[in-house]
Amino acid sequence: IHFRTNALVLTALLLIDLIVGQAPAQENSVTSQSGKPPDIQVVQTNEVTVITLAGVGPQDKNGHLVGPGDFAAQFKQTWDNAQRLLLSAGALVRNIATITVYTTDAKWQETFTALLHERVSDWNPVTSFAVAPQLRTPGALLEIQAVALIEKRNPIRR
Repeated sequence: IHFRTNALVLTALLLIDLIVGQAPAQENSVTSQSGKPPDIQVVQTNEVTVITLAGVGPQDKNGHLVGPGDFAAQFKQTWDNAQRLLLSAGALVRNIATITVYTTDAKWQETFTALLHERVSDWNPVTSFAVAPQLRTPGALLEIQAVALIEKRNPIRR
C-alpha cells in the first residue's frame, strides 16, 4: 500500500512538473517566512495554479505550540492553519491533491486518517506518512506538506 501511495504521489508531482514546465507562466509568486513555518508557494500558469504548503504544523497565530502531547488538538490546529493558507491563495482544502504527513511516531497514522475523514468524509487525497524524530516546531507531533491544484477550465461554448 505504501509503495502504491508513493507511486501515485510521484506520478502527481511529475504531472504537475510537466504542466508547470510546459505552460507559459502568467505570474510567479513566492511567499515564505524565512526559517519559520509555514511556507507557501503559489505558481500560476495558463492551465493550473499549483499551491505548495510546507511546514504547516500546530502553531497558533503567535507561533506557539498548541496542545502539547495532544495529537487531536494538534491535528485541528494544523488543519485550520492549512485551510487558512489555502484560502489566502484562493484554494480550498478540497483542492489538495497530495499530503505528506510528518509525525514523531508511526502510531499517529491511524489517528490522522480518522481525524481527516471526520473533517472531509467524501474526499480522500493521496496521503503519505513519514516518521521524523523532530519537527520544525519543538514539541509538535505532526506537520504537513501539501500540494493543491486549481485547474483553470475554458468555458463551454454552445
